[in-house]
Amino acid sequence: LYVDQGLLSIGGVNTFTEFKKKYPNAYDLIKEENIESFQRNVKEAIENHSSFSFSIEMKPNANHGSELFFQASWIPYEGYPNPVFIIVVIDSTPLFENQRQLCSLVEHDTLTGIYNQDTFYRKTEQMLRRNPDKEYLFIRWNIERFKAINELFGRASGDAILKNLASIFVSIIGLEGTFGRLYADHFALCIP
Repeated sequence: LYVDQGLLSIGGVNTFTEFKKKYPNAYDLIKEENIESFQRNVKEAIENHSSFSFSIEMKPNANHGSELFFQASWIPYEGYPNPVFIIVVIDSTPLFENQRQLCSLVEHDTLTGIYNQDTFYRKTEQMLRRNPDKEYLFIRWNIERFKAINELFGRASGDAILKNLASIFVSIIGLEGTFGRLYADHFALCIP
């Protein structure tokens, strides 16, 4: 068994000796509900002298929080009675984190952190479709002469006002409705 630095890190240890001590069996890393599928893949690969790919979710006690992708290649090793596999582990955590951050950037207004126009409309439509018998209040407004605030006090002050307004929405409305910045100083909310 050879374990590279990436798998040591995922296992929450620094050396191969620590890894073998903490995880004497490969199944010690895998959630119970994934073991049967993993065993089936290994058995088929041995019988067919083939390779396989699989993805599993690590146990919570492993130093890892998301799903890992494995590529296992069966290698014929003459004179050795047990099958030999090379298993490559691909940690997709950074990919998922980047995807989560990208989604957040696409859905939220970069200044205020609340929904942008497209997301506000989409989330509001979803909420209305889920609760067709419920009555809602829809309000759309803008700050009168907001351009003058930016001109007199500077854009940083204007931005601070918009951020403050957004934080008020978050604290008052919470999860009860939807709210968003449509553009500039134009906002909308929809609440039951």
